[in-house]
Amino acid sequence: MLNPWPDMSGLYYDIWQNKSTTSNIKSDTAGRGAIRYIQTPEGKKFRVDLYLIPLKEISRHVSDTIGLCYCGESPQPSLVVNSVGYEKDGKPYSGRRIPYARFHQYELTPGSELDLDSLPDGRHDPSQATSRKMNPMPKTGTIAPELAAEDWLNANPAPTLASLRGHVVLIEFWATWCGPCIQSIPHLNELQKKYADQGFKIVSFADQNRQWIESFMKRTPIAYAIGLESGATFDRYGVTGIPQAFLLDKSGKITWEGPSDDAALDLALQAAVKAE
Repeated sequence: MLNPWPDMSGLYYDIWQNKSTTSNIKSDTAGRGAIRYIQTPEGKKFRVDLYLIPLKEISRHVSDTIGLCYCGESPQPSLVVNSVGYEKDGKPYSGRRIPYARFHQYELTPGSELDLDSLPDGRHDPSQATSRKMNPMPKTGTIAPELAAEDWLNANPAPTLASLRGHVVLIEFWATWCGPCIQSIPHLNELQKKYADQGFKIVSFADQNRQWIESFMKRTPIAYAIGLESGATFDRYGVTGIPQAFLLDKSGKITWEGPSDDAALDLALQAAVKAE
């Protein structure tokens, strides 16, 4: 699976390695990528994503067979699609649990060399990129950076580090297009319920808007706070791959960091809530 990350200075992508893990976001590719919108005579608009990734970068060779599957969703109008017609519980599905056996299979064959300089490149497309300064990821043992979001769901008033003092807090970063993130939500809901009486709180961040998240939550309920359009907080925490989480003790100090679907989170949380 390839994903554009236009807020970063380069073209980044991740690859589904097996049923539950991805490569996380890789460094700027030597290939090309761009997003374009095409208007049809009927007045419809289509988004076209182009990615050209060198075979050696993904450890593939001519004559190898690869599987490809497109999936996507839109909040308005409400639409969920995938290119292989896969359904889950009788409904169209967009996510990483589409069986690999259903993917379109293609054999890589020899072809003519492409002139990369003649192809569009999203790195230099001002309509697809923004200028953002990203900090290094904070280390365990340090005080967590402040929280900020343009809008909030499941939180009134908006949480701050000061208001969360005295609580064990999980700061989580995710997105609706991230398969492992979505798979983690039911377990995070369970953790929020299990440890609520011990002062545990989850504060999550998605750099997406209210309409998109509210549409998503009709299918996947979320029982904890969500900071929306929160790119500034992604940058403060140096987050380049998701799911990513930081566990804070009652003083606001980071005691653990890692993917929110990591089993080690449960052990770290148990220790944190028991600590005086």
